[in-house]
Amino acid sequence: MKFRKKVLLLALQSAVGTPASPTGALNAVLTKNLAIMPMEGEALSRELDKEDFGADLATIVGRHVKVTFQVEVAGSGTPGEPPAWGPAMVACGHLQTIDDTTPGDEEVRYTPIDTALPATLIVKHDTSLHTITDARGMVRLVTGKRRYAYLEFEFIGLYQTPAHSTTPLNPVTSGFVKPVPFRAATTEFTLFGETLCLNELTLNGGQQNGFYECSEQETIQLENRQAQFEAKVVEPALNDFNIYEEIEADTDGELSYTHGTVAGNIVQWVAHHAQITNPPQREDDQGNMVLSLSGTQARVGTLEYTVTVR
Repeated sequence: MKFRKKVLLLALQSAVGTPASPTGALNAVLTKNLAIMPMEGEALSRELDKEDFGADLATIVGRHVKVTFQVEVAGSGTPGEPPAWGPAMVACGHLQTIDDTTPGDEEVRYTPIDTALPATLIVKHDTSLHTITDARGMVRLVTGKRRYAYLEFEFIGLYQTPAHSTTPLNPVTSGFVKPVPFRAATTEFTLFGETLCLNELTLNGGQQNGFYECSEQETIQLENRQAQFEAKVVEPALNDFNIYEEIEADTDGELSYTHGTVAGNIVQWVAHHAQITNPPQREDDQGNMVLSLSGTQARVGTLEYTVTVR
């Protein structure tokens, strides 16, 4: 079998324990670096007493599946229309809100919530067909100079025995819009109201999912969420913006990254209460002083972060 032959389908379920039926025509995902760990779990040994040394037979328990992939950061092409990667965001614990009431201001927003629908994933790896149900995910946005921006997803779901299949899934991925690369003309980054020269950025939604089982069920649960960020920026002159004073004062404020400039292909991630919580590290980047900053996207009241597509 060939490793490069990989297809992913993803469809939201109507409820936990009710698998969806993804199709190539409606639910294909245009991925990069798609990978599947077909079975994860732990070996439960009997650990029997015996006269001689030697291992015991065991059973794999806690069986589940992990799927990771990247999706290019781009809109739907039409303001107010959800992007093709929208269902994956919902399965990562986000509420999707469509605001198309005001012409010219149409947008789709994704905000983190503690409960959301799981998804059914189908991964076809050459002739191996994997169906993963009740899957929940985590997401982070990764971007940087001379690169495309990506949403990196990691899903875990319930295990089913893989099947041999030579039937093509015929994926249709025309809903995925061509992205624009990270450039000065296509991106904007601000922190605490100051525009900074950004080199690299990781915005992590911080979803923490786990396999859970009891006598009545096996399921995937969202156990916690700790949103974080990491950024490398050209250090501004201290008389323009003193980052050290902001750290000393425990300042929290808006962090905003906007990717794209054309309506229908603009994606913005705003952390409403970002705080730098780790000492900044300074390094040399082609002769420029660059600071590595990291911290939290804190939740204050009902505000945490918002991903807007417009």
